[in-house]
Amino acid sequence: MNQKLSKADELFFVVDENDHPRASLPRKLVHGQGVWHRVSHVWIQNDKGQLLCQQRSLDKELLPGFWECFFGGHIRPNESYEQAAIREASEELGINVATRDLRLWKVYKFSDNMGYNNEFMGIFIIGWNGAIKDLTFNDGEVAQAAWKDIAEIKQAIREKGGRSWTSVGYELQLLDELEGERN
Repeated sequence: MNQKLSKADELFFVVDENDHPRASLPRKLVHGQGVWHRVSHVWIQNDKGQLLCQQRSLDKELLPGFWECFFGGHIRPNESYEQAAIREASEELGINVATRDLRLWKVYKFSDNMGYNNEFMGIFIIGWNGAIKDLTFNDGEVAQAAWKDIAEIKQAIREKGGRSWTSVGYELQLLDELEGERN
């Protein structure tokens, strides 16, 4: 089975518009029909207040090559937001995270209003002070990663949002809160 077919048949944790669990469905149906589903986003901050950002692989289905200030992915059937965050940190970066390391910021409801992507996003923050060279990008989802200052990210989202940085609507609020915690 080729990778594209296996990705299309990957099962997602499907929910209703109030985040109540429903039957699992394959990726191709979930995105094709705009079915509500869950994802986890993991924001990684070091002691300098910088965030670990990624450039998405050019092979990604949505927004290939764009930068974003979180890591994460779709939640599998019977998986919690926390379990998915831990799995994604390991798969995408090779970082081992324990549940106690996760700080839930919020569950954010997102709809692209085009009938393609309707998601509940479990958004977590973790502390990590490792070097980029210590990361492993084994799953092919990340092209590169870099530590970036919050002010730089905010400026990039405001100026380049829609052209080179992803933004689903909550990022600037969380960036403001993280910046406020540092001051």
